[in-house]
Amino acid sequence: MEWFTDLFTMQFLTALLSIVVIDLVLAGDNAIVIALAARNLPSHLQKKAIVWGTVGAW
Repeated sequence: MEWFTDLFTMQFLTALLSIVVIDLVLAGDNAIVIALAARNLPSHLQKKAIVWGTVGAW
């Protein structure tokens, strides 16, 4: 059971929080790039571009 308490040390939680923040920042960056790429497309293709861009970024 000691491994379980060692798993949730402050160092581990700090590293986990850092990974989550970096992931959120990069996801926001992907959303901006997808929006910029889709903005000049005809309206009937914009939704497809957004969906496929999101799938590709995932």
